[in-house]
This record gives sequence, C-alpha cells and structure tokens, in this order.
Amino acid sequence: ERLQQGKRIDLILSDVAMPNMNGYELLKRLRSDSATMATPFILLSAHAGEEANVEGLDLGADDYLVKPFSARELIARVRSTIRLSDLRHELNREQRHALEMKQLIYSISVRIRGGLSLPQILVTASRELFKIIRCNAIRIFRFRRVDQKIGRHWGLEATETSISNSEHDTLGDVQHIPNCYHPDFGANSVMSVALIHNQKIWGYLLASRDEDIVDWSQSEKLLFEQTGNQISLAIAHASLWELKKSQQVEIETAHAASEAKSQILANTSHELRTPIGAIVGALSALEDTGYNLTGEQRDMVKIIQITSDVALS
Repeated sequence: ERLQQGKRIDLILSDVAMPNMNGYELLKRLRSDSATMATPFILLSAHAGEEANVEGLDLGADDYLVKPFSARELIARVRSTIRLSDLRHELNREQRHALEMKQLIYSISVRIRGGLSLPQILVTASRELFKIIRCNAIRIFRFRRVDQKIGRHWGLEATETSISNSEHDTLGDVQHIPNCYHPDFGANSVMSVALIHNQKIWGYLLASRDEDIVDWSQSEKLLFEQTGNQISLAIAHASLWELKKSQQVEIETAHAASEAKSQILANTSHELRTPIGAIVGALSALEDTGYNLTGEQRDMVKIIQITSDVALS
C-alpha cells in the first residue's frame, strides 16, 4: 500500500514462504523497479544452509535471517541494515555532489577559455553554484576600491537585498558566520570567499541561507573555494584580454600616425621639388653664361647647389 502511494519505505521484512508471491519473487520485482531497487530488504526463511543464504543475497537481499531467531536478534539486524542503507545513501549523495562540483568547476573553466565576457561568466557561475549549494542567495560583489562601498553585483538571490558597505579588506580562504543574523542579507548564516586579482581584493563571492541548519558542510566550503579560484582566474583572464585590446589599439594608432607622417613628408617633398628644381636650373644657367662672379659668389652658388641636391635626393 505504501509503495502504491509513493511513500518512502525504511525497510522491507519478508518471509520466503508466502501464499501468492514468495519472498524471492517479491525481491526480484522490487529490485527491478527504480523506485524500490535501493530499499533495504531482509529475507526470513526456515531453510538454513549456505545455498539458501547465497541465493537470497544474490537476488539483492541486504540480509538473510534463518528461523528460529529471537526478537532482539531481529531488531539488531533491522537496525544494522537501516544504518548501512543510510550510509550508502549518504555515500551516493556525496558522490553525486562531488560529480556536480567537478562539472561546475569544469564548466567555468571552459567558459573562461571560450572567451565569454566576465559578466556572463559571473552570472553563469552564480547560477550553477546556486543549484548545488543549499542556500537562499548567491552573490558576487565587486569593489570600486577596497576602502569604498561595494559596487555592482551579479548573482541569484531570493530577495532584492544587497550589502550596503564592507569594512573588510582582508579575508582568509573561506569564512562562514554561523548562528548569526545579518540584516542586509536576512540570513542566519553567511559564507564568503575573497576574489583576488593582482594580489588585491577585487570583490567577494557570498552565499547565505536562513534555514535552521546554518553550518556549511566541508564539501560546500571546498566547492565555494574552488569556484572562487575559478572566478579569480576569469577576472585575471578578462583583465589580460582588455589589456591586449588596449595595446592593439595603441599599436594601430601608432601605425596610422606613422603612415600619416610619411604621407605628409611625401607631399611636402613633392611640393618642394618644383621650386628647388627651378633654382638649380637658374644656378646652372648662371654658371653657363660666364658672368664674372667673385669668389665669394661662386662659393655661395656651390652651397646652394649642394643643398638643393640633398633636398631632391
């Protein structure tokens, strides 16, 4: 009945010998259904021996108990099976969480290499982090200066609140403030990591939640720190890209100025050639006519000719 209602079952205790469906058939059906394949299952049987025990365990039973048994033994087996099942669920959850963490870090690094703009990377990082970490808000704040109020922010949040100012200029790896209420966040617990660029604090990555559980798990802290590192890399990448574009603009500007200078010089040279050519012709005619020139005048003519030749060369 609980299975039909979709309710969670802590454990199924079944006898092998049942009228309509024996315990083995029930176990097979439950293990073939994704909704019940991980439900703890204990088989009870009057058949002792290794073969019967192995058969039940091979079909997926968590334990096999042979009659007769005491109530204390049955209770101990049930508790042990449920405890082991809870541990398996927790291990599977941690494994899924670890995989999600790796995928998030990889996703951010791919976006950095893909050349996405910094605002796009920040929004994507906060959105993906919000899906994994249990919180009511993820925010990324950027300082105008370390000693100024916090500037613009990116992220996903449950309300339209934001930090008004900050007196912090240094921060360790990952800090969280449990069991406290922050009026700007409306949260009972805040976790933050500094975003570093050029050995200075560029801003902060913050998560907050107002649930009864205010402690952050080690995996959440690790993911938060790794995400902060990736965001810091994205900030550095964006800064280098902007510097590269700025340098390219300077190079193109200098090249354009050089071409303009060359063109001006070429035009000036062309404009000077015609009058200088006329002067050179006049000097040659002067020498050819045989006018009686003084020594000083002849020296002056030679100087003018040499200067004209240099200008025309």
